[in-house]
Amino acid sequence: MSSSEAWSAPTPAAGGRRPATCRLSREIVTDPSANTVTFHLTEPDPDFRLSLAQPTAFVVPAGTPARDVGTSPVPATGPYMVKAFVPNRRLILARNPGFREWSRDAQPDGYPDAIDWSLSGGPTRAGQNAAVDTVQRGEADLYNDQPPNERIDELTTRYASQAHLWPFTGSFSMFLNTRVPPFDDPRVRRALAYAVDRRAVRERYPGPAVISCQLLPPNFTGYQPYCPYTLDPGLAGTWTAPDRARAERLIKESGTSGTKVTVWSHADFAGVSRYFARLLDSLGYQARVRVLGGTGQPGFDKFYYYLADSRHKAQMGAYWEAGSGSVADLTAGFRCRSFTPNDAGNGTSPSSAARRWSAGSSAPWDCRPPTRPRPARPGRRSTGSSWTRRRPSGCSSPRESTWSPNGSATTSATRCWASS
Repeated sequence: MSSSEAWSAPTPAAGGRRPATCRLSREIVTDPSANTVTFHLTEPDPDFRLSLAQPTAFVVPAGTPARDVGTSPVPATGPYMVKAFVPNRRLILARNPGFREWSRDAQPDGYPDAIDWSLSGGPTRAGQNAAVDTVQRGEADLYNDQPPNERIDELTTRYASQAHLWPFTGSFSMFLNTRVPPFDDPRVRRALAYAVDRRAVRERYPGPAVISCQLLPPNFTGYQPYCPYTLDPGLAGTWTAPDRARAERLIKESGTSGTKVTVWSHADFAGVSRYFARLLDSLGYQARVRVLGGTGQPGFDKFYYYLADSRHKAQMGAYWEAGSGSVADLTAGFRCRSFTPNDAGNGTSPSSAARRWSAGSSAPWDCRPPTRPRPARPGRRSTGSSWTRRRPSGCSSPRESTWSPNGSATTSATRCWASS
């Protein structure tokens, strides 16, 4: 079955009110005789086809409930079917006898006749070591996650033809809250980007990493080497060394020296966070580190939910961002509309945001509410204002267009994962 897309603007309900029900029969049109599905979009979407290709987009039978179906598999169209499933222990896939390869590019047939997936290891250090040991003993064919950091050199040396490293489609960065001092001043954000020693950050990062000056990792669509926040920037777009003199000059111009700064961190990023606290101290600020949440998912959730609460006004912290192959998706959390003031969840959750950091309390761009430009106070230039335009879009939530005058001053490093 093929799909196509067309742009159309659905007619709003009388008086501009949202209809009592939202039916998509006019927006999603099927034609069994032509074997097509046509999506009528409310506006052009360059990532629409990419979204349909993600693991979260499936073709399912009509009437499939919009909830977790537990251990009752939903019929699908792939080359495998669920033969057995024991939650948190084992998943066995066997060939789907009804599958026919209609397009090798779109949906190829599988290679193995069966896939036996052990789910019992878990993300703990003991579980990771047990999984690696199982592959080494020849009792399993693949471990598709990151082994413990201390074993990566061993695996890539002893099993050079079997251990593979590839860049993770995401970046680590320090988020800066543009709504509270001192990071409401773009000069301070830029100063920190100039002052940071990215090699020192990489050494303290809990895993393999490469240095970058932008959110897009090297294996991402649209990536181009780019690094203005370095000593003697060149055409190669690579980071060479901190520009301490420029950083100190920007901070002096901002008049923010002496401001107290709390650096929030998850346990895994405590080493990096302490480095940034020392850097801030050396630049004239009074910094401290607050580690919130231990290792593992419960600890991360505690850290995440605290920072996602925009009422806490977290000034700065460590986080990493994952994307799905789309620049628009990777940068979605940095847009002004991501911020929800005085909100406990800031409109996000770890699951819905795919572990995305709390963009509203940490976007590096200057996303203040629409207002007239602020008058410049002594030693500080006016930064202008940002605006948001909303319009109704039928059954969908209101669309927004945003603009802001200031750039990013984050630091980032690409995380690499390994499999054996």
